[in-house]
Amino acid sequence: MIKLIVYIVVIVNFVGLVNCGADKCTPYKCQGLYRDCGKPGQICSEGLYCNTGDSTPVCYSRVEEFNGCTSNIQCKKGTVCVTKHYDRYCKEIGFKGYGEECYLPEECSTGLDCMNNTCDHTPQMCTTYSCPYGKFCSQKKVCTPLITDGDECDPLEPHCYPGSICSGGFNDTICRPAYSRSEGDPCNNDISCDIGKGLGCKNGICTKYKPHVDSNKVYCLDDTVCFIGIEKCICNNSEIMSDPALSTMCTNSQQLAIAHRSAIITDTTFIESTTIVIITINILI
Repeated sequence: MIKLIVYIVVIVNFVGLVNCGADKCTPYKCQGLYRDCGKPGQICSEGLYCNTGDSTPVCYSRVEEFNGCTSNIQCKKGTVCVTKHYDRYCKEIGFKGYGEECYLPEECSTGLDCMNNTCDHTPQMCTTYSCPYGKFCSQKKVCTPLITDGDECDPLEPHCYPGSICSGGFNDTICRPAYSRSEGDPCNNDISCDIGKGLGCKNGICTKYKPHVDSNKVYCLDDTVCFIGIEKCICNNSEIMSDPALSTMCTNSQQLAIAHRSAIITDTTFIESTTIVIITINILI
């Protein structure tokens, strides 16, 4: 058993010392400084490189950082040959972060590219969480500055700063603090109006919420006449069963999406002349 192990070790070591070329296997031979390295099996020792550009290639010492070079192979491991103002020298690789000055892509850290002499995220690598603070990844996959309060915004892509929302009328939406709209101001969502004053968004206007007046007394076909996030236009299930012709209209509004805040359903009284009623969710009392 011991002899078998010895044989295996000898075979493995022998294989590691040869270079199997197209014609024959040649033993590897480590070459020192200024030694030939152009023949099969000849490799330069650690810290050296083979200058294959010479008519008779020999091993030379690798170039230290900031020393002159003509190609990457000449530079010490971990550095590359860069060009700056017509000078070429070896420089450390991948050591610069976002926003730092650069001249070659190799200088920037992983995930960054050298664009306009600055290490920056490439558009194709932009993701939801890859952009720095104060920027968001747009639909075009480009890191774009967040929108400050008072500037125009798109409700379909509302990238305001945290704590603010894209709010206003249909044609004049801007970023503004959440729950900051006053009574009579235009609104487009349930966090635009000042809930501290009992306001809710109804028909696009911040309106005082009066549960005893508003609840279950409004005929509706959809949610547009309801307080956004407070009321929901729903169907009466028993009427759907008795009159299948109404099922299509009712199905579109039957999915009751309860508001994300804590809510209490207070009444579901059926109104005789319609198959749709409003469920009131008391939040702003």
